Amino acid sequence: MRELTRKRADKPLPRLQRAMDRRNAQWLESNYMDVADALRQEIEEGATADEIGKLARQVSGDQDWFAKKVFSAARHVESVIAARK
Repeated sequence: MRELTRKRADKPLPRLQRAMDRRNAQWLESNYMDVADALRQEIEEGATADEIGKLARQVSGDQDWFAKKVFSAARHVESVIAARK
């Protein structure tokens, strides 16, 4: 049983991550529409979720939770835009 648990822990949880990224993107749109719009525009112009996450960490100061939500939302938007191409 331990071996099964270890093997599962080594694998990513893509469905859960996508769902949480989508939820964080929805939260950002509902609470910080200007940030959500800017995020979408930056990704449409070629920025990556990693670049947006880095900037979010730099400017969010002691609000690490906000930077994490922005990065998660950026991953979602990036995947949506990539799927359209």
